[in-house]
Amino acid sequence: MRVLLIEDNEDDVLIIRTELEDRADQDIELEDCDCLAAGLERLDNNHIDAVLLDLGLPDSSGLDTLEQTLAKRDDLPIVVLTGHDDESLGRSAVQRGAQDYLVKGKVDGDSLGRSIRYSIERVRRLRAERNVMRQEADLRIARQIQFDLLPHEAPRIEGFDIAGRTVPAESVGGDYYDFIPLNDGNTGIVVGDVTGHGIGPAIIMATKRACLHTLARQTNCPGSLFTEANSVLTGSMANNRFITALLVKVDVGQKTFNYVNAGHPHGVLFDAAGQVRTLLDDSDFPIGIDEEIQYRSSDPVSMASGDVLLLFTDGVNEAMNSNHEQFGFDRAFQVVRDCHDEPAERIIAQLFERILQHMDNQPAMDDITAVVVKVC
Repeated sequence: MRVLLIEDNEDDVLIIRTELEDRADQDIELEDCDCLAAGLERLDNNHIDAVLLDLGLPDSSGLDTLEQTLAKRDDLPIVVLTGHDDESLGRSAVQRGAQDYLVKGKVDGDSLGRSIRYSIERVRRLRAERNVMRQEADLRIARQIQFDLLPHEAPRIEGFDIAGRTVPAESVGGDYYDFIPLNDGNTGIVVGDVTGHGIGPAIIMATKRACLHTLARQTNCPGSLFTEANSVLTGSMANNRFITALLVKVDVGQKTFNYVNAGHPHGVLFDAAGQVRTLLDDSDFPIGIDEEIQYRSSDPVSMASGDVLLLFTDGVNEAMNSNHEQFGFDRAFQVVRDCHDEPAERIIAQLFERILQHMDNQPAMDDITAVVVKVC
């Protein structure tokens, strides 16, 4: 431990140095300055762990000495040295921000070393607590921002019943779903998953959302949307980051949809009997890998009354219980079969309920997102 002693009395400096040196177990390296100005200049160097501070110096005295030292480095533990008749001053110093006070002439190496060590540990603990509080505050803000970016309600489209939900594995997540107004009056429904989860993927997700909404003013073709978004985003993401995404364009007038899949788990179209009719598995590379990729829209897929389209991220099928058994596609598809006659919101609610039942209080390892589009 590197300790700076700011003390002008040579005898006191010698006593303190001797007391510390006589205790081989103290492992304290002591530097000293004889005035506050020199001490404050020394504190410009970050290689100091604690300060022993006399409050009666040639160029400063009393609590003002402490205040100036704290103003210089409020991150360092300060142990105040007082005279025999100044213990009340020492207590006041502790109230103002010092970690401890010692009375000169009543100090031995053990008590001195103990005070320094405890002061350093207290400051480290307080610093850690402040960091945790700051991080928690940042996460609350990030969570609120992400919540505000997600759809607050599904679009009301004549002939369709739509619902979506996402549950992040941490305070914020990298999963994403959205309903994007296209420039031909139709709606694009997108689900996406940024690699990883937490703050970093959440930022990328927000960037992708903004990018798609901007590009949707210029084109209504799913393939073109992903091609342009990929061109914009690829250069700004780290090498180990990419986005899987699936965008479905619903043509209300024709009762059809076409889609583009960028490395995402396939969506599923169920018929009115609850049987799998179409897999949205015509897939290309994820977004963020190669900026030259030209994404292709699928051919139109017809939809009929009673059909249910399920879109989801891999957090659904990979949700795991304590036996390391995944929820899987079959369980997810069975939810749609069981609730096929229910509204879209009810299907979503049942899907998430059964996933949580399957996990049996196990923490989620990934974000979980799903969207249901039902043809009325």
